[in-house]
Amino acid sequence: MMYLNLSPILFVLIVSMAVLLILVLYLMLRPKLNSENSHKPVIDHLNIVGDEIQKLSEGQERLTGGLQTVSEAQAKAQLSLINMMEERLAKVQLQMNENLSHSSRRTAQSLGDLQQRLSTIDKAQEKMKNVNWVFVVK
Repeated sequence: MMYLNLSPILFVLIVSMAVLLILVLYLMLRPKLNSENSHKPVIDHLNIVGDEIQKLSEGQERLTGGLQTVSEAQAKAQLSLINMMEERLAKVQLQMNENLSHSSRRTAQSLGDLQQRLSTIDKAQEKMKNVNWVFVVK
């Protein structure tokens, strides 16, 4: 079973048109119902009203088609925007990973260099202590 998904504005428009049509028919037919020769004008008015209803129906179908087209276009644009954002986020993530990896390598290298320097300083201090003892002993 297929359900029409009408927007609230379109639904109110359709209901309003139906109520207006019933009111117009009632006002047109009420005075003429009392007379016996009123069949011809009533039939003419009903034909005119039928034509107007047909025109309204065609207009409603065009509106429905237009709304569907707009809805599909919006869905495509939204999907395109989501895909573009995902691509950009992936690029940013890749760049951040590369930068963090590079920074990590540089930090490890700097710490290794610092450890070597501290080791050299420790050896030099140890030699200086031995030299001091040598001078004091003599």
